[in-house]
Amino acid sequence: LFHGALIELLPSEYASYLHLSQLNPFSQHLERQQGNWYWEISTFTHEAYRIIIQESLAGIHEIYLKHKGMIVQLEEISRTAVPKRQLLDIFHGENKSRTVELEFLTPTAFKQRGEYLFFPDIFCIYQSLLNKYSAASDNVEVMDEETLEQLCRDTKIIGYRLRSAPFYLEGVRIPGFLGRVTLKIKGAQTMVNFAHALFEFGRYSGIGIKCSLGMGAITVDRRE
Repeated sequence: LFHGALIELLPSEYASYLHLSQLNPFSQHLERQQGNWYWEISTFTHEAYRIIIQESLAGIHEIYLKHKGMIVQLEEISRTAVPKRQLLDIFHGENKSRTVELEFLTPTAFKQRGEYLFFPDIFCIYQSLLNKYSAASDNVEVMDEETLEQLCRDTKIIGYRLRSAPFYLEGVRIPGFLGRVTLKIKGAQTMVNFAHALFEFGRYSGIGIKCSLGMGAITVDRRE
């Protein structure tokens, strides 16, 4: 519903472009913290930032959920721009921890061979992040099979606390999962740092399918 309200605010031509795009340049989800609801919208390209954040959401203090006939007031609005070099600093900076914990905040799923996969598969996680990062990297291709295979070989799940959580979309029940997964990354330190950069990007892009509709939101906890 919030995705629909956002699309209603966009120029019709850009909304049509997003409808046809395989990898949307934005994600959005609802998150509840300490009794308050937050609507988080992230964009990953200059064009998406300009059209969605700077122009379409400028001065907006309420949104209309057409399907429910409901007006939602936005009590407080904040905006943060994260430079791409911040991700590069992770890659080229100090050695990062080999243990990472991902928390999946909203129902997450992947699509493999026409079927839904609702378990945190290592291959699917990295494939999703690499695809999204490539799409947001100004035509610089970072997705290649060798990198994907190396990340998968060097990463294993060493702990998890998960539960199934379906996502309902226009009467369709999409199977998903929620919870925490702890990963251990071995191998070259450069690949460890690269994985950290991907996970940091994933905080904004989400992981898996339908992140623009509210699925696949994550947080990242780096453990020593």
